[in-house]
Amino acid sequence: MALRFLADHCISNTIVQTLRDAAHEVVRLKDVLPVESQDTIVIAKAQEIGAVLLSMNDFADMSTVPAITGHGYQASVISNTN
Repeated sequence: MALRFLADHCISNTIVQTLRDAAHEVVRLKDVLPVESQDTIVIAKAQEIGAVLLSMNDFADMSTVPAITGHGYQASVISNTN
């Protein structure tokens, strides 16, 4: 089952290409929104296009975005620190 992803500007081309090679659809944020878009706008775009949002940013406003009826979202924070 192929998934659709919205890749934030901080997601590497390697990750994008790996997902595409696995037959997933990956939309780059820069192709649909200005890179400096606010978190709530980025989250809303991911919901609008039915995509899983990929980002290494801390989307602090994620908890304030209401779920859309029939759709859900999940936030997973992956730290890049050792």
